Amino acid sequence: MSELARLLVDLQKTRASGDTVALGLRLKDGTPVFAVLLVRGNQVVDVLATGSTPEDACRAALNEYAVAALR
Repeated sequence: MSELARLLVDLQKTRASGDTVALGLRLKDGTPVFAVLLVRGNQVVDVLATGSTPEDACRAALNEYAVAALR
């Protein structure tokens, strides 16, 4: 099992229903990646946004939420 898969399994086990979670990791080349995840029950059901910094990921998630609210 890949390191990312283990992280997601651990994340699924520790989160309650309906949470959003920020996850940060580094790729093999050292590039940081941050994601805002939607967790329901014991499953990660959606990646709301990603970014190269935590702020970028959160900003992108908020922008997506704002666009969806305007529809």
